[in-house]
Amino acid sequence: MEVEARAWTAQLAKAEADILQASQKLEKEFKERNRNSLQNGGQEIPDPIKLVRRLTALELALENLKNDCEFIATKRTEIVKSVMETQVKNVTQVQEMLGLTDRKTMPFRRSIEEPDEDDGTLADLTQKMTYQCDFLVDANEAC
Repeated sequence: MEVEARAWTAQLAKAEADILQASQKLEKEFKERNRNSLQNGGQEIPDPIKLVRRLTALELALENLKNDCEFIATKRTEIVKSVMETQVKNVTQVQEMLGLTDRKTMPFRRSIEEPDEDDGTLADLTQKMTYQCDFLVDANEAC
């Protein structure tokens, strides 16, 4: 077991040395090509190691951005649903108050019944919000 552990450690050390050597070779080659390009009037060639590091950082940032977007989308849907529930309560109270003042709710063009089933999409929630707002406008006009 100990022999295998030493062999494994030796392989890892060799791999690390190989990677370091390849990295140094790449950096040396890059410097030479960049120097030749600049001497010939060309543009500066970006450092590939810095580019790889930057790409890695961007990948991490994109993952964080994706998570933030998903969180915001979830919260947005929750807020819209909460506002809709509040509107339903308000409309119900308006209907009750109209009943107390001997006004009929029948002149409204709409009822509090929501159209169709809830499919949970933002478009559906937006449609329902618009519908409920129009209902409140109708109730206000009837007063």
